[in-house]
Amino acid sequence: MLDSHCSRMLRPWLRPMLRGRRFCTATTGVSVEYNSANQTISYLRAPGREVILIGTAHISSSSAQEVRDMIIKERPSGVMVELCPKRIQKMRDGGLGVSPGGLGEMLKVLLRGLGSGGGLPMQGLLEQALKGFYGNFKSMGIEPGAEFKNAMEAAEEVGAKVIAGDIDITLTMEGLTRALQQDWQQMLACRELLDLDIDHSRGFMDTAEQLKSREKAAQINAAMRKCAPHVYEVMIEDRDRTMAGYLCRSSHRKMVGVVGMGHCVGIEKAWLEHFMNV
Repeated sequence: MLDSHCSRMLRPWLRPMLRGRRFCTATTGVSVEYNSANQTISYLRAPGREVILIGTAHISSSSAQEVRDMIIKERPSGVMVELCPKRIQKMRDGGLGVSPGGLGEMLKVLLRGLGSGGGLPMQGLLEQALKGFYGNFKSMGIEPGAEFKNAMEAAEEVGAKVIAGDIDITLTMEGLTRALQQDWQQMLACRELLDLDIDHSRGFMDTAEQLKSREKAAQINAAMRKCAPHVYEVMIEDRDRTMAGYLCRSSHRKMVGVVGMGHCVGIEKAWLEHFMNV
């Protein structure tokens, strides 16, 4: 049962999470908190449990360094990453293990393809968008998903178990293809995705840092939820639930979770709901 204090706080969920607060510690020992000065790290606690959740931008070198530093400092017994077992293996083999993150920008590429009338099937457009989003990063000296590589290496250094927390990439891409077929007409008529307020004027790295803001993540998610609700369900909601499930049910007393910034609020909400209903 939720106590009355926690029930009241869960209703206006998003607004206070953007401001930075401690939630629902009343009589339960369950809380989520972060420092508004550093929005990328939140602390999820329950009796006998602590998860340090790190929200990243998949193209940010500072995210990758922050992940490594936190794991070395905290020495958790488990590290959950936003990867499925296939992608972990691909990354260990030297490939690109990142998911189709940065979805707001990627969907812009898709919208341009859909609007051009080029006739590509949806799967082809999706592959084109992914290549367009990640294709030039290595030539710029940027390694997409470096935070996951750092997380796995740091976990090995401290003797922590690496946990693949995400849905199988094949299932995700199949679901995304179906979702795009359902949403594409609505996406073409929707300006919010094209009008996302991301300032590119100060260079690529500053743009990447903007994506680590909770406000920016909320803006992108809200636009996606409105313009592409089926895509949002596949790419955000389903994966939030899956990753939160691993964190909530784990036997590790202290964990670090490494996920894209857009997944943080959903995971935090699921943590509170899980432990307050146990």
